[in-house]
Amino acid sequence: MIGMLVADIRNPFSVAITHGVEQACRQYGYSLVVCNTDNDPEQERQHLDLLGAYQVEGLVVNASGSPERQLHTFISQGTPIVLLDREVDHVAAEVVGLDNHLAIDMALEHLADQGYQAVLYVSEAPEQSSTRQKRLARFNHVAEQHGLAYATSLLANSDSAATLQALSSF
Repeated sequence: MIGMLVADIRNPFSVAITHGVEQACRQYGYSLVVCNTDNDPEQERQHLDLLGAYQVEGLVVNASGSPERQLHTFISQGTPIVLLDREVDHVAAEVVGLDNHLAIDMALEHLADQGYQAVLYVSEAPEQSSTRQKRLARFNHVAEQHGLAYATSLLANSDSAATLQALSSF
């Protein structure tokens, strides 16, 4: 049995990745137990405790917090861990995810080449996500390099009304 911890099961990225992990597990004769944390570090800790009690044979983690201590426990027991899209400080595990620098570079270069002079970065708040932090820092840096006027709108959650407001006020 393989355990999978997902930060937000409603995220289309999470849906696609979970489906792929489940297919791979099935191909190799494993069952997959998926736990959704709703981006809540306390829920994440509880799910990791549960997966530890189940003695999963491997763990795929899309972290919403910093579960260093618990992941170190799995590692010390010999449980293979793969971090998905988000790094966890001081945890030596493989990370599978997007090349955030390259993605931002390509996007902003394309927009600049198309003649755009201003860009808006809209995202959920980056505090709990190493991926969002890296994307935002890279966006600010590369937008400046291209001489683009830029703004950032950080949303408290995936509220579509707030997203529409951010877009219309830009």
